[in-house]
Formats: sequence, structure tokens, C-alpha cells
Amino acid sequence: MVMLKRFNKLAAMVLCAAGISGMADAQEMSDPAKDASVQDVLACRALASNSERLACLDQAMPALEAAFPVEKLSAQEQLEITVRQNEQTQKAAEKVFGQSIDQQARVQTKSASKGQAVSNIERKKELKQIASQIVRIELTPLKKAIVYLENGQVWKQLEADDYIVRVKSSLGKEAVIKKKLLGGYTLRIGNKRAFRVQRLK
Repeated sequence: MVMLKRFNKLAAMVLCAAGISGMADAQEMSDPAKDASVQDVLACRALASNSERLACLDQAMPALEAAFPVEKLSAQEQLEITVRQNEQTQKAAEKVFGQSIDQQARVQTKSASKGQAVSNIERKKELKQIASQIVRIELTPLKKAIVYLENGQVWKQLEADDYIVRVKSSLGKEAVIKKKLLGGYTLRIGNKRAFRVQRLK
């Protein structure tokens, strides 16, 4: 995980140093040593096996760090690296928001099989709420809502909750899902009353 954390940081560094600042400096972009170090790291990403990929990164890292030393980046470039890292962490946290431990384990196993390991640091970043647009709503035989969100998540109203969701008037509205202090989650559509939900997907 430490190696993945270093890779994420340096990947952001490469994007800033070789992709943003370098665009204004053609000579910097054509530096053979920098080009080779970036290509070596990108080649590692294509390896399917986690162990092979990490071993490859371990070998490629020293050259990449030497080619893009953090201390030589401008304050703006270092800020851009931080912003990119925060965005990646935020997206990872939103992805697992509301998932049970079993659901998170299944996602992690599936991601690992595709060579997309998830950082423990990203998974520990806890959100209090998320918001996304409603794209579809289904009702169960007991008239409980199953809400499909634009971000790909699916939330189901708990059987014990007596709130009645109006399907037609709710479509296209923003849903805000909040984590309760004592556990569980609520979903609010617009300015309507919040109802209790659990995440299905």
C-alpha cells in the first residue's frame, strides 16, 4: 500500500510536471530521461498481477523520482498535485459510502482482480453525506422505493419506514444521503422529509 500511495503521488506529479508545465516548455517535454521514466511506470500499469505490477513499480520509482523531484516543482504545481490527490481520495470515499463491510470486500476483491487496488487511506476517509441526481425509481410490492442515482449507486427504502415516495415528482431531483449519528442512512429528495435507506449497489 505504501508503494501504491507513492505511485499515486508521483502519477499526479507526472501529470503536472510533464503534462501541464511541460506543455509550455517543449524542450522539457522532450527530455529523454523523463520520457523514459514515465513510459516505464505506464508500462507497469498494464501488468495484470498485483505482485508483478508492484515489483515493476518498485524498480521504476527511483528513476521517476529522480526525473521529477518534488522540491523542483513550483508552488502552483505542488498545489495541483495536492488537489489531484484530494479529488482521487474524495471519489474513492464516495464510491464506498454506505456500503456494508461485505459489499466493500466484494468490491475490493473485484477491483484487485482487475489490477485496481484501493488504498486503505482512501477507504478510511469518512464522509457524512453525498448528493446525486435521481435517474430512476422503482417501487417494491410493499411500495418501498428503490432509488437509482446518477453516480451509479442504488439505495432501497427500509421496510419499516412509512414515507411514501412520489415517483414522477422525484425523478431528476437531487437526492442527499446522510449518515446518521447512531448508524444507518437517510435519503432526502429536495425539501421533502428524509426516509431511511440502505445501499444495494
